[in-house]
Formats: sequence, structure tokens, C-alpha cells
Amino acid sequence: MLHGYWKTRPITGYAVFASIGAVIFGGYWWFTGRFSNPSEMGKRPPLHVAGKVPRGMTLHPSDGDIRLTFKSSPLYTERVQRRITRDLTSVRDYLIRLGIPVPIDLPPIGTLKKEGRDDMTTTYSYTPPGVPTYQWKLMLDETIVNDRVQITNLYCQYVMQVLLFGPESPFGDLPQTMENTGNWSEVTTIDEGLSTYLNFSFWNKVRQKRPFALTGFLPGALWDIREKLGRDFTDQMLGYTLKAMADGPRENMQENIGDYFMRKLKIGESVVDNDGRRWREIEDILHRHKFPLSKNK
Repeated sequence: MLHGYWKTRPITGYAVFASIGAVIFGGYWWFTGRFSNPSEMGKRPPLHVAGKVPRGMTLHPSDGDIRLTFKSSPLYTERVQRRITRDLTSVRDYLIRLGIPVPIDLPPIGTLKKEGRDDMTTTYSYTPPGVPTYQWKLMLDETIVNDRVQITNLYCQYVMQVLLFGPESPFGDLPQTMENTGNWSEVTTIDEGLSTYLNFSFWNKVRQKRPFALTGFLPGALWDIREKLGRDFTDQMLGYTLKAMADGPRENMQENIGDYFMRKLKIGESVVDNDGRRWREIEDILHRHKFPLSKNK
């Protein structure tokens, strides 16, 4: 009967067959986690592979969700843990797609209570040198456990901390570098600027009114560049900038940190820019936001 029906109504038969196949195929991809799964972005190779990946970091993390350890705070319910795991997996994969290496291991995540009205601490990381990662900690103020943007920002801060302040820091001899207070200010500005920009660019939800974190210095400048030249251009420029820093660490300890970063940023821009005409615009935006700091003394 079925064979006779398809023989007399071939178009209908093919349509029925295709529909059944689509349902089976869709179900397979859904149940294997391959359908609309944001973490899948990280399984694809990065847009570019850094020539040098610092120890303790990787561009090829283990398959699946990011591995997290939550401290025994009652605020970390199973639902909250799932949401944080999902969000941090997505931002991890976003950074990898830009060729930015991420830490292989993460410290346990806990919560903290503010000590008084004047305590403005919302997040902090405790990463003493010479101590295994599992003895470090990432802490969230109890009031922001459900603030998804703040939580991914803590992750971006940790990535930049390991990348810029680790044993293979592109800034060279860190103790010697930090003896100069001007260098310390520049390093802090670069660290916070990159982590803040990358976090907000990941969420891609800033509309008319910017959050305060994106109004001044390097974060504000990078967001202005993003609005003028586009998300893809700016994101990739920073990915290549960090690659250039990893491939060419600062060797002359007399070179100002801000000037070093600008040299590497220009390399990153040149990789993405077709004719090199946009660098002057970028430079003007950075100077308008008082970066590098050494140029405003």
C-alpha cells in the first residue's frame, strides 16, 4: 500500500519522507547538545592561533562546559550554578574565538559580605604567587550573585590577570616594572580596560546610555572605536594585539608601558585594517580619552 501511494503521489511521498528525516535529524542534534548550544563556538578553531600561549593557559580547553568549583555558599543553588557555568562557558568560547588564551584551571568561586556602607567591593580575586590554583579564590558580593554581567566580568578580569601578570607576562620583569608608579598606573589601566571592554562586547547589549565602566580612559576609548568601526573589527584588533604582546614581550625595561601597548595595538590594527587608514582615527580616540596616561602628564 505504501509503495503504491508513493508511486502515484511522488511529490507528497518525498515531502513526507523529508519531514520525517528532519524530525529525526533535529532530535539527534538537540539531544546531543549540538543544537543552539553557545559553548559549541569554542570547539571551532580560533580565528588565529597565538604563536605563544603562556603556561597554565590554553586555546583548546576540554570539551563541554567549563569546570567550576563553587564554595559552600547557600546562594549557589543548583540553578544558579548551572547559569553561571553556562555563562562562563560562553564567554570562554568567545575569547578563544578571538585567539585569546584562557586559564586551564579556575579558582573556587565564593561569596562575600560587604563590611560596611563604605565598602564598595563587589568582586575580587585572591591569587597569591607560588600557591596552587585550587587554593586561590574568586569572590562575588552576595548582592550580585544574580548579576550575569558582573560575573562574566570577574572571569574576564581573571583571564587578563593570568595573561598579563603571570610568569610569562608580556610586560617583562614585573617587579622591576612595578617599581615605577607610572608603569603601575598604565598596567592597571590596560588590564581593567581590556577586561571591561571584552566583557561588554561579549554581551553586546549596550544601547543608548553606556554604563559608567565604559565612559572613560581605555574602556571608553575602545567602546568609541567599536561604535565607529564595528564590533568585529575592534574585537579582532584586540585579539591580534594580545597575540603581538605574547609574541614580542617588552624587552627594554625603560620603555613606557603605555607606549609599548600602543605599538602592539598598532600591529593588531594593521592586521585587520585593509589600507591602514583607520589607525589615525583610533589614535585620536585614544588620546581624547587620555590614553596612554604618560601623554597627559
